[in-house]
Amino acid sequence: MRTHGHWGRLVRKLRTDRSWGTRELATAAGVHRSTLIRLETGESVPIHVVERVLHFFGFELDALKKRAE
Repeated sequence: MRTHGHWGRLVRKLRTDRSWGTRELATAAGVHRSTLIRLETGESVPIHVVERVLHFFGFELDALKKRAE
């Protein structure tokens, strides 16, 4: 299974591709900015946060995990 670092890099790429700051994405996805930063830097973040942010971008974590296998 992929680590949080992988998901954090993906979230950062999705965010920067849209030229969004961390504050903008955190507000839009309904998570704290500090939590988003911990996700993007690969620190331990609950999987439901990963799911919530990816879902905001239109991705489902289960589908991404299956595709990566």
